[in-house]
Amino acid sequence: KKVKADLAKTSDDPLSKERAVAVALRLLDLTAIRIGEKKSQRQIEEDKKEGRENYGLVALRLKHLVKIKGDRFVLEFKGKSGVWQEIEVTDADAAEYLRASRDLPGYELFKYLDANGEKHVLSDAAVRDYMDDNSSFTPKEFRTWHGTLAATESLAKLGVPKSEEEQEANIAEAIQAARDKLGHEDDTSTALDSYIHPAIIEGYREDPTDFVRHFNNGSVRAGLSKAEARLVDYLER
Repeated sequence: KKVKADLAKTSDDPLSKERAVAVALRLLDLTAIRIGEKKSQRQIEEDKKEGRENYGLVALRLKHLVKIKGDRFVLEFKGKSGVWQEIEVTDADAAEYLRASRDLPGYELFKYLDANGEKHVLSDAAVRDYMDDNSSFTPKEFRTWHGTLAATESLAKLGVPKSEEEQEANIAEAIQAARDKLGHEDDTSTALDSYIHPAIIEGYREDPTDFVRHFNNGSVRAGLSKAEARLVDYLER
């Protein structure tokens, strides 16, 4: 709600810091991109030389915005562990901001102007400070939410297993779905420990019939998709 309000409030000031932060948070929510950290061009060149080039959201460059038309745009970049990411987004506020930021001097994608008209590059610290002031969440929790949702949808689609072997195979497939969604190549244990809520795997192991029934029944919550609403209901049981 706060992000939505800030986007509306700054509609006449498309390059304010508040709008840049709000757009960054909107994209973290929509895409599950890592927040990353602001990087100088020198840091990026050093990363390339050492074979560890990667970008989080606030480090993205203009070259990573490969297409923008109307409310739709496409980001392409190397994410964590150098995994190639191609992300398509449809969002009017974000598209408007990116067009305005693109026209400012500098290679960086996320820029803003202060009250004196001076240009700045958005930092991960600014986004984290905003979240600290307005919520109890961290940027990483956006990725945990998306990873959990991807695993949950996978298990619900795979259905009730007919054997223990099939159950474990379904769980492995769900963990891979979370890894694919987040675009990283960490091992399975890292994905399971860091990006999937433990109640999901535990629930599917303990009572897969109840789990599948829950996630295939209707549930409605304002501002959430059906899958998100079902996930919140399940975690609150």
